[in-house]
Amino acid sequence: MIDISNTSNWEQSYEETLTFDVAPNFPNFTLPIQLTSQLIFIQVSTSNQRDTWHLAGWVNQAVNLNLLGTNSNTFAFSQRLLLGGNLILFPQAFSSYSLIFSFPNWFATTFISIWEYTGNDIVDTESALSQISQVTGDLASVAQNISQILQVIQALSALIGSS
Repeated sequence: MIDISNTSNWEQSYEETLTFDVAPNFPNFTLPIQLTSQLIFIQVSTSNQRDTWHLAGWVNQAVNLNLLGTNSNTFAFSQRLLLGGNLILFPQAFSSYSLIFSFPNWFATTFISIWEYTGNDIVDTESALSQISQVTGDLASVAQNISQILQVIQALSALIGSS
């Protein structure tokens, strides 16, 4: 089980206040660093926030596949962001990835803060697959033993029935 309440398990990776000209279709913001944790916390606020606003935009987990040339980011996962804090557990674990943000065009100034979970308790996919493989092998061994016991019982039944 992960311990998200332990502050020593979190490391702030990025923080910035972004200023945009309020206009339709301003560009996406690409985080200038690579992240590595599968679990992150993103805080989003805006200086001109109204009480009726809840949506803070979208964040896309982007990975470079190096298939289409340099800087060929492919979106692996997208998540809607709300104003305030957003705890995100990405379904895929990549060695590194970037984040690409889309904020509403009515946000003049946007503050973002990104924290990565650094605790040791996030499920390691390879370890989990190894454990599943071991359990599967153990189940196969148990099934083989049950089959052998059933054969012995059938043989004993045949001997008792023929006497």
